[in-house]
Amino acid sequence: MAEDKGWILDELVRMPAIRTAVVASGDGMLIAHEKGLPRDDAERWAAASAVLQSCARNGMEPVGYPAAGFRRTVVEHEQGYQLVQEAANGAYLVVATGPDADLGVVAVRMQEVTQRLGKELVSPARRATGPQ
Repeated sequence: MAEDKGWILDELVRMPAIRTAVVASGDGMLIAHEKGLPRDDAERWAAASAVLQSCARNGMEPVGYPAAGFRRTVVEHEQGYQLVQEAANGAYLVVATGPDADLGVVAVRMQEVTQRLGKELVSPARRATGPQ
């Protein structure tokens, strides 16, 4: 990624309920991470989250739910929650919260951030160079 998009996530983790966040590609590559999460951990989490989103996206197809309908997946852990939500262009926003997080509020904030990320992750059209 030519420009760092981590600043968007730095803003997101200022919300007390959210502990950390990354943006990952569908194949598990780290696109961005908030500055409080070491890069090695962010890369591992991005890779693991790609598996999670793939299972959630495709796991309901056998019972008639199309993969295109995927919105978000939530994993509950005794120490909090992990939420994975489609952002844009095959990228996913992944957040970890504390156990007392209001998931409705977190989901709304994630939606706001994914809309913003969508604008940031879209590459501008290439201009032709050289003789026309």
